[in-house]
Amino acid sequence: MMNNKRGGASRPFLIYGAVNRAAACLLFVAVFAGACVSGEFRYKKVYVEDWAKAPNTAELYIFAPLLSAELRYEFVLDDSLSLAAGITGSLAESGFGYGARFEANFYPQEHSLNAWFIGPGAALFSDASGGSIYFAGGVQGGYRWIINNSIPVTAKVIVQYGIGPEAEKKIAKGIGGSVLSGGIGSGMAF
Repeated sequence: MMNNKRGGASRPFLIYGAVNRAAACLLFVAVFAGACVSGEFRYKKVYVEDWAKAPNTAELYIFAPLLSAELRYEFVLDDSLSLAAGITGSLAESGFGYGARFEANFYPQEHSLNAWFIGPGAALFSDASGGSIYFAGGVQGGYRWIINNSIPVTAKVIVQYGIGPEAEKKIAKGIGGSVLSGGIGSGMAF
């Protein structure tokens, strides 16, 4: 495989990788939308008193197309707002990476932790050598079900943009600094 002028992989390889990432994201969106739509058709009238009332969740998320995992804690501030913090580990081109992510989630249905959510997020990441640290900011959204007031199941999409040396390397290779990933998480509500 020939290298381009910037020293990265050739364009066909980058295009193939971008197509795989786009296909994985589209597949996740299709499955997520299908689950939401099928749930709407089978939806029975549920009163707010019947919704789960757990004020905290601890969950493990798995994200794709970039293979990463996040151990995350979220707590309710009021009926329409929650805050979350997580520790993230991922496999990147340069090897294993780790970081921390912080989020504020707004719940338009005014039932924190058990409904649709959307909000801003910020993260700090580093590679295993500790040499490259970068910041990422963006938005996330999704839906969380809490089963029997104890088991949360969450589908989530994150769009973020990285700033820093690692992000600049990706941009120089033609990959871009933005990341779109989808994830599924579960754990416990308490």
